[in-house]
Amino acid sequence: MSAPTHYADFLRKRMLAAQDGAWGRKWVAIVGGLIDTAVAGAKQAAKARFVADCPDDALAYHARDRMIDTIDGETYQQLRTRLLATWDTWAGMGPSLGLMVYLRDVLSLPGLYLYSVQGPAVLGGWLAGSVGGGTDDANADNWSRHAIVVGDPHPWEQPVIGPGLEVGPGLMVGITMTESELSRIRRVYRQKRGAHMVGIDLFVQFDGTAPSAIRAQHDITAAMVRIPLHRAMVGYPNHGMTIGPSLVVGQEFT
Repeated sequence: MSAPTHYADFLRKRMLAAQDGAWGRKWVAIVGGLIDTAVAGAKQAAKARFVADCPDDALAYHARDRMIDTIDGETYQQLRTRLLATWDTWAGMGPSLGLMVYLRDVLSLPGLYLYSVQGPAVLGGWLAGSVGGGTDDANADNWSRHAIVVGDPHPWEQPVIGPGLEVGPGLMVGITMTESELSRIRRVYRQKRGAHMVGIDLFVQFDGTAPSAIRAQHDITAAMVRIPLHRAMVGYPNHGMTIGPSLVVGQEFT
C-alpha cells in the first residue's frame, strides 16, 4: 500500500472505526485540508527562492535582486533563462563591449554603440580620428567618460513644432523620445557601468549615418539630437535641441 500523499488521507487511515462516519470524515477533510494548504504554501515559498523552480510572478523580484532589467515583450521563460545566466551576464559586464551588448538587448536598440570619449580608435574612442571642433572635449585625462550613440533602427522621430503639435509633461523637445524612455536609458547605464566610468552624452541619429561616421565627424553632423546622459540639464552648453528652422532650445541665440 502506498503512503498517503495528503494529510486528509493520512488522518482518515488512523481514525477509529467509531469515528469513521459522515461527521468524522468531514472533520478529517477540513483539518487535513488546512494542513495540506499550509504545506503547499511552505513548498511554494521555498521554491520561490530558486530561479529554476519559482512561480512566474516571482521572476521580476529575482531580476530586481540581481539588477537585471526586464525587456519589453519578453516571456517568462525568456526572462527565467536570462536570470539563470546572471553570473555570465555580470562576468562580461566590465568591458565597454559587454555593457554595450547588454544595453542593446535590454533597451531593444540594436543600433546602439558605446564609446569612451577619450581612447584609441581600436578601443572605440569617441574622439579618435575625429575632425575636431570647438565642442570636443580634448582633455586626455577624461578617459573615464562614455558617450552612447543610437543609430537606426530606433523608434523616435524629429518633430517640428507647429500647428497641432503640443508639448506637455513627459514630452521632450526636438525628439519624440519621452522622459520615461530617457530615464530608463540613464538608469540602465548608471546601474551597469563600471564604477570608474561616467556617462556624458546620448546621441540619437536620424539620417541613417553609420555610428562610426558619426564618431569621426560628429561635430558637423546635423541630423542628430544630443542629450546629456548623466542627468537632465536645461541649457547645458552645446546640448540644444532644434525645434524648427533656426530656433534652438537651451541657447540664447537663434
